[in-house]
Amino acid sequence: MGVTYIHQCDGIAVKTIETVEYEVTVAVRIEDDISYNLTKLEALTYLEHVLGIPDPISLLNKNKVAFLQELMQQTMLKIPFTNIPSFREGKFKGLSLKEIKEAVFKREGGNCLALNTFTGAVLECLGFDVYLIGGSAQQWKVPLLNTHTAVIAKHLTSPGSLHLLDVGNRYFFPLTALDFDRISQVYPMKKWQYRFFQVSPGVVQLTRKCEPPKPGRADGLIYAESDEYWEVLMTFQTSTPMKLAECQYQNDLITQNPEMAHRVVDGFLLISYPNNLLFNITNNYCMIEMETGDTEVTQVKNSLQVVDTILKYFPQYSRNLLESMANYFTKKSQKKNIL
Repeated sequence: MGVTYIHQCDGIAVKTIETVEYEVTVAVRIEDDISYNLTKLEALTYLEHVLGIPDPISLLNKNKVAFLQELMQQTMLKIPFTNIPSFREGKFKGLSLKEIKEAVFKREGGNCLALNTFTGAVLECLGFDVYLIGGSAQQWKVPLLNTHTAVIAKHLTSPGSLHLLDVGNRYFFPLTALDFDRISQVYPMKKWQYRFFQVSPGVVQLTRKCEPPKPGRADGLIYAESDEYWEVLMTFQTSTPMKLAECQYQNDLITQNPEMAHRVVDGFLLISYPNNLLFNITNNYCMIEMETGDTEVTQVKNSLQVVDTILKYFPQYSRNLLESMANYFTKKSQKKNIL
């Protein structure tokens, strides 16, 4: 079993697969970029009628930071982070920008590429100076390089200021100013605490407070800071802009190569915050955290029961599509057990 990395260098999207026996690198130069070709009217329609932000222009003109915070909040509440829209015609596939746009407008959501690139396009329509960046999810001790996409807003509070926006993530954190020297403030979110560490200029890591590692063992990268421990969840290249075409190319690679991010295609993945509840379903595990802080975790017996659970909270999805996905996962699991 190999480890797959994705990164870009001088406009080249690079895929590297390492195994015990060999290492293969495939590079594709991406010269031209692509665009959602979103109009300002479409952007305002999305903000008002999909996210439910009343009079967004008035809020934007009054306070840009408050506007972005409201945009992020409503996106996390209304638009699920999920792999459901990527399942088409009986298999997972990378979506076109048109398909992403349609799924987001229907509140069907999407993965990090879909949610963050579309949000970036909306902000560009409104006059924000933004660019896309890559993020490397931390899977145990192995970074899955540039398997994530996020957005940077420039010159928001002062000339040269940088703020990180990420609405396509399983972690719910606010607009983040990247003006800290080494360690950011702590961001409390429900029962968890998060903070960012600056690794080097232009590189920051999102971490979550955790228990001290057991002696002689560590399941991932952990910072020790003032008798507190913080596990690394994601590394962001905040000063390295990426073309939308590069992001989409890498998303296609992830979809076609499950070893790069197996949770994307191995089972249902849906994380959202309907009615301020945390709803997290991964494979056959469903976690619902109430406003009181109480958490209900259940193991759903089979994929078809997952369908009923999803439709209970998210009626915007088609039962036929979800049942098709359930059958796909069941057959995939049976095949894996045979092998």
